[in-house]
Amino acid sequence: MKQSRTILFQLPAMLKMFEELGTPAVLKQKVAFPGAGAHVIASHIRSKDWQGVERETDKFLSDIVKL
Repeated sequence: MKQSRTILFQLPAMLKMFEELGTPAVLKQKVAFPGAGAHVIASHIRSKDWQGVERETDKFLSDIVKL
């Protein structure tokens, strides 16, 4: 229960921060990882969807950053 509440309270703050970043909108991307089950979404030890995080990161770097 504590983990669920932590996520709920942090999400509004994260979304607010996302909008306030100075990065142009065309260079920003929001991606949800509801199956991660952990705050550290890219950790192969903690996350249940680190492969999805890796996939979306690669896609972002390729499509947006053009690496």
